[in-house]
Amino acid sequence: MTYRTALDSANQAYDRTLQGALLAISERVAVDEGLIRIDLPYASLEMLENDFQDRIYYRVSHPQQGEITGYPDLPEPPPGKRFGIGRAISGDGLDEVHNRKPFFFETAYHGERLRIAAMWRPLFYPGIRGPLLIEIGETLGARNQLARQLLVESLVKEGALIVLGALLIAFGVLHALGPLRRLRRDVAARDPADLSPLAADNVPSEVMPLVEAVNAHTARVRQLTEAQRQFIDDAAHQLKTPLAIIKSQADLAQRETDPLRLQRMVGDIGQTATATARLVQQLLTLARSDAAPPADQVADLTELARQTTFDWLPQALARRIDLGFEGEAPCKVAGDTVLLRELVANLIDNALRYTPAEGVVTVAAMAVAGDVVLRVDDSGLGIAAAERERVFDRFYRPAGSGAPGNGLGLAIVRAIARRHGGDVRLDDGPQGRGLRVEVRLPGAA
Repeated sequence: MTYRTALDSANQAYDRTLQGALLAISERVAVDEGLIRIDLPYASLEMLENDFQDRIYYRVSHPQQGEITGYPDLPEPPPGKRFGIGRAISGDGLDEVHNRKPFFFETAYHGERLRIAAMWRPLFYPGIRGPLLIEIGETLGARNQLARQLLVESLVKEGALIVLGALLIAFGVLHALGPLRRLRRDVAARDPADLSPLAADNVPSEVMPLVEAVNAHTARVRQLTEAQRQFIDDAAHQLKTPLAIIKSQADLAQRETDPLRLQRMVGDIGQTATATARLVQQLLTLARSDAAPPADQVADLTELARQTTFDWLPQALARRIDLGFEGEAPCKVAGDTVLLRELVANLIDNALRYTPAEGVVTVAAMAVAGDVVLRVDDSGLGIAAAERERVFDRFYRPAGSGAPGNGLGLAIVRAIARRHGGDVRLDDGPQGRGLRVEVRLPGAA
């Protein structure tokens, strides 16, 4: 591209000289006794000389009088420029040609390439019709030499600019990567247990999304680590007592010789093991709800709550409690169906534990203003307003609570609800009796 530009510039420079010589010849045209004569201005031809020793060729011809002067075999203009935009040859000669401006073309002549300037000069003399063709050409040595010279100069300048640009880019990249290198050193020097966010000071804006993504990932890892630590702490604290009780009961049973008392001891061991298994299940559920976001599933909470209520009917019948379900319209929510089922199960379990015999527990699911509401009412003793926030703490049980339990049910319910973008609220039950637990979750399309 640079060479083509240089060659065009060389052609424009030499074409002006060639055109000047052409116009000088056209001004020396005269007619003497019906003959066309040319007084060649040799000074104009001398100005075409150059250090490269290019050869100059010229020719002046007329359709009626033939070759006037110059090289008779010099090629004529190509067909498209032979008569400009004038009219065709008539029966007695050429009509007037409208295109009188000089034009240029290249052609081969005696094994060389020529650049020829030509023009049609109209003649207005009696008996002479048609335009006079004037051509003057030169070989391309000087033009090519100038083009190569311009090319070399351009390449030197462009090469210097490329080197300078490369140095500037290298400096800019090294300067821009400085904060990244500092960030790399900071990360490499961190303690494995350090999960604090990365500092984003002086970080290029293009790298900011990466730092934010790393910080978001670190936050998730920190959350998982915290959930794991909490699970280990809870398990170590809560399993120590029941396991010790089971061991003590087993030791006593080994020394007991009375079959009836031994049978009662084995029954106690079974009850303690059942309670411990329930505790372990609740701890695992709580750890799962704390650890990871819910799966991307869409569930019908109405159907899920109906099935879970049906699964708890045997326990309700064993305790002589009227367990019922209300809800017909589908209520779609997005989340983890296993966790949502556990949420419903913990609400029903809590309600059955704290509702006396002959009591009533009602589970209901409904859609309210784009949200899905799960409601569990019981006819138990309820919870005092002052303690309704504290019962969501892990392992907290209200004063005077005689029912067996671990104090994890409502903590699990709130953790699962918040994991799904919802929350839990406690209120008085129907007609001011018992307790109403209401879980509100965002509805899914």
